[in-house]
Amino acid sequence: MILDGVYNDIKDPEGASRPSASRAARWASTARPHPPEPDRPGQRHLGPYFLEAVDDAWALIATFEEAIAAGKGVVTHNGRMIENLHVENARRILGVADAIAASLRTGPTASSQPEAREPCRCQRHERTHLGLDGAHPAEGRVAEPLSAARAHVSSVVWRGGSGGGGARLHRMRYRRMPIEVESPEELGYDTITNNLSESSVADRKLSDLGLDLDLDELVLCYGDHLGDPLLRESIAAQGTGLRPEHVIVTPGAATALFAVATSLLDRGDHAVVVRTNYATNLETPRAIGADLDIVDLRYETGWKLDVDEVAERVRPGTTRLISVTCPHNPTGTMLPLPDLKRLVGLAEQAEAVLLVDETYRDLTHTGERIPLAATLSPNVVSVSSMSKAYGLPGIRIGWAVTTDPMLGETLLAAKEQVVICGSTIDEHIAGRVLADRKRVLTPIMADVRERLDVVERWMAGQDTFEWVRPSGGVVGLVRFRDDVEVDETAFHHKLLADHGTYVGPGHWFELSDRYFRLGFGWPTHDELQAGLDALLLAAADAKR
Repeated sequence: MILDGVYNDIKDPEGASRPSASRAARWASTARPHPPEPDRPGQRHLGPYFLEAVDDAWALIATFEEAIAAGKGVVTHNGRMIENLHVENARRILGVADAIAASLRTGPTASSQPEAREPCRCQRHERTHLGLDGAHPAEGRVAEPLSAARAHVSSVVWRGGSGGGGARLHRMRYRRMPIEVESPEELGYDTITNNLSESSVADRKLSDLGLDLDLDELVLCYGDHLGDPLLRESIAAQGTGLRPEHVIVTPGAATALFAVATSLLDRGDHAVVVRTNYATNLETPRAIGADLDIVDLRYETGWKLDVDEVAERVRPGTTRLISVTCPHNPTGTMLPLPDLKRLVGLAEQAEAVLLVDETYRDLTHTGERIPLAATLSPNVVSVSSMSKAYGLPGIRIGWAVTTDPMLGETLLAAKEQVVICGSTIDEHIAGRVLADRKRVLTPIMADVRERLDVVERWMAGQDTFEWVRPSGGVVGLVRFRDDVEVDETAFHHKLLADHGTYVGPGHWFELSDRYFRLGFGWPTHDELQAGLDALLLAAADAKR
């Protein structure tokens, strides 16, 4: 192995175990030579992305420690709030760098020396390899000191072959989102008594649906690549002028959001994204390396989107994507129709695409039901799913809707390259449910509104928390009142450890943990009430 750079470029020359701002700055300014060519067949060097990751790690830790020393409660780096998880991962990256350098100093063992052979010219050596175990099949070995660390580093690139090093290739910078790492299903449902963190109605069983699904007779074949015809027909029926061919069914809304972002954005492309937001709407453009302009929603303005601020951020002819949600996750606020139409106009003028995440569209509480956004312009993509409103996340059905035939074809190509087509069983069930949508949804809506009233009465009867009453969905964004002094870390810990109650902490949405998402659609009515009571008990325990 040959490292892209020298050991002193990775480990600070002073050898101290913790970085400082000045050392991070010195690291960032260090000149790094072009990586040397492999000197024997099959040998590899690390590409420039690993050094970029180490660079980011130094800078993040330095920013964090500098802010903590200054007594700041919320620390940001490159527009993101820094959490302990980010710092821990940054330290892991630096630890991997030390491990690499150690392996370079000791050199390969005799048993690990590959036998001489002609340079391989297969396609595998011409491609970029992600991960730390990228050995060619014929070599049958991995760089052993590094393999254990591969799960912690997503920014390592292996390059092989005997050419001139190859062009620098861009790749997705995947990282797990806190909302997924700390989700109830990852934490373990059996560790939570009162689950107020979920963002959907209660999960349904097939027997709850009241449908004769005829699954025994269903042929488990490759399905229509666009999606089950009955399902697409039912989705298209919800929007004036829509046809089934305007609908691309995907494995969940997250896949549709991913397909839209990766179809429209490349590294450096400009996008305007509303925050707070469903995490994927922020993280996928970041993973691509897009240039993001963030428009933050604020409690002080009722979490309402300032369309004028969006307009100021849009760059005509340059902006590729404008991303909003309606009803909004996690606040439950709605876009008035005039504001939605203004956003459509902005997208058209900028020759951009407006992405509207409409996952909660079937769960509105004001009586106002705005049109399915994709019906307003070919420049709009609507995304939704069966997960939130119907309590069917287990069948993994989402969809994207666009009346632009070229964009529709691109989204279909993205789907085909990932999954070809969807699950025949999942799409069959979803199609039957949406074909009987009114009967299935009516009791769900009645129950959700009853639960919302329970939370609203509870809110009115206490003086610790506040929120903006949601206009749609089954979640609201709650925060401690300004005059309440509380250790928010202790609050969240005590809430679960002492009171068995779990909410979605603010850092899931790049906010302070004085905020949290409260889901009122998933727990039983008794669990909801017990969880609300637990919030006050934990807050009292954590007050300063």
